[in-house]
Amino acid sequence: MAARGDTEVMRMDLISLVLVTLVAVTGCRNPSGFTTDAGFADEDPSNISPDEIGKPCVYNPARPNEVPTNDCAGGLTCAIVTRDVKEAILNDEVPTTGFNTMGLILPLHEDHLTVHNDNGTDTGYCTVLGTIAAPQRCPLGTVRKGFSSTVAGGFMLACLKPCSVSAECENGGVCDARFFDDDTGDGSRSGTIGFCVRPCEVDYPDCMRTGAVRFNPADENAFATQLAAVDLFGSRTCNQVSGLCEVTGARSIGNDGDACDDTRDCVNGALCLQTDARGLPLDRGFCARRCFVGQSTGQEGTCGTELCQPALTFGYTELPVFDPTNLYRDAPIAADGSSTRLLNGLCFDGCVDGFGCDADRPGVSCGAVDAAECGAAWNEQSMCLPPGILLQTDGV
Repeated sequence: MAARGDTEVMRMDLISLVLVTLVAVTGCRNPSGFTTDAGFADEDPSNISPDEIGKPCVYNPARPNEVPTNDCAGGLTCAIVTRDVKEAILNDEVPTTGFNTMGLILPLHEDHLTVHNDNGTDTGYCTVLGTIAAPQRCPLGTVRKGFSSTVAGGFMLACLKPCSVSAECENGGVCDARFFDDDTGDGSRSGTIGFCVRPCEVDYPDCMRTGAVRFNPADENAFATQLAAVDLFGSRTCNQVSGLCEVTGARSIGNDGDACDDTRDCVNGALCLQTDARGLPLDRGFCARRCFVGQSTGQEGTCGTELCQPALTFGYTELPVFDPTNLYRDAPIAADGSSTRLLNGLCFDGCVDGFGCDADRPGVSCGAVDAAECGAAWNEQSMCLPPGILLQTDGV
């Protein structure tokens, strides 16, 4: 797929970056529009040098009993989700080898700290870990970041070291902004802070910023991981040369189901999806807009006259999307008074008995969706679908 641009660190205008934490409805806003999240406790810095944060730690599947944390300085842990663990999670299997130090539940969306090397090894990120109930002390100059996890309390906290350029990254990573809940200690949540992370490979889910934020003002431990609505709307694109997520910029005319190389080939509001529900690459990406399908109809959400197909949620039953400006205004709200919308589908044109799809759209044809590729079945309605998710039958 073609790469465009060579920007070293993405810096998006905060006016167009419509991300705030869920406690905005109860907290006091600061001038940037972001609010302090009381879920992360203030702690004194530890005695660990900030220079040790982000040091590489390596896992070799040929020697699965060697613990990658042994590469880190005393008091630090290797934050890593090794490939054998990730593949097992995506295939609904129990891992028999490898490491998932933080107990991450959604490795495709949240594990930006593991770099998968061409030689088959995996490189992790040396850090200090804690939990919501027992937050750790982060070295001065580092940032505490939350991740959804199987650990007690449901969230693990990691200390991350901000960076300015990719040359600062020692672990084969790049300096990129991938999170919007970064806690700098002054109450700001910019969503533009760079950290040393895995180079992006595809627009979704690699360039979807996530945040572990509090959704219940009455419960300081009630957290949820959410995706940035503006990114699901196509605001960022992966530069596959630099490995950085960049502002998408000018759009083309690719409609839902049309082939694409990246999000810039698609109409405003659509993403270029280049992988299936298991994170495996498709032969060709396709444009699609996000939507919500309910129990009785497929024409809810932002699809207009198109149908909403439950698909490609990468482990989420419903995508929790923080959406304070109502980009997905017709999707249901996760909790009363919050700004979180729940999405679970993609928009496609409906069709009847194998007819009704434009002949000039390469590969797009009328038929049923492949539930294995999309991660969800449908209600027996035919749609104009790209070849990557089309069930190769004579229709439904």
